Amino acid sequence: MLSTNQLEYEYPGRIKIQFPDINLNDGQHSLIIGKSGSGKTTLLYILAGLLKPTNGVVTIDNQDLYQLSASKLDAFRGSKIAVIFQQPIFIQAVSVFENLAWAQRLAGTEVNKNRILELLHRLQIDQHAHHIPSRLSVGEQQRASIARALVNKPTIVLADEPTSALDDSNAHEVIELLHEQAKRENSSLLVVTHDARVKSLFDQQITIGQ
Repeated sequence: MLSTNQLEYEYPGRIKIQFPDINLNDGQHSLIIGKSGSGKTTLLYILAGLLKPTNGVVTIDNQDLYQLSASKLDAFRGSKIAVIFQQPIFIQAVSVFENLAWAQRLAGTEVNKNRILELLHRLQIDQHAHHIPSRLSVGEQQRASIARALVNKPTIVLADEPTSALDDSNAHEVIELLHEQAKRENSSLLVVTHDARVKSLFDQQITIGQ
């Protein structure tokens, strides 16, 4: 479960951004929409434990995120929170399989080969398991990002503009895959976007920067 209360963030010399409260139950999916510059990515980084808010509270699985020490926050993030960035970020020197294996290691768990191969098969990119990420198409790289996000069975999956670089067909496919795979893992899903093409794919929507 994810909840926030009175979140605010203020960049130096800029107006303070105030965010609406969020309550997302286990397995619930929601879309956060807003214009460019409204603070959507800032909010995602705060929810991911990557950017401490000026004010307010983020609670995940009954844990106040920013009451944790830096080392405990890193461990908590690795096991509970998954982030899919706008541009897929991989360790380019190693294979797709090894990228998922490193995600497991960084979460403090043993490498589970069967889990990795199952996810890659489910997302129809198992044929690329031993390829370096740059050999994959943009759409395949987003599938690999989804696999890496889910490999540790996170409580919440956060996706930042996951469809911005995709055409209409691939945009809808990636969102459907996120829905399907997060539901299968009973992970909460929060997608941050200004992409109007995906609005109809979410029943729950939160608008910021109005």
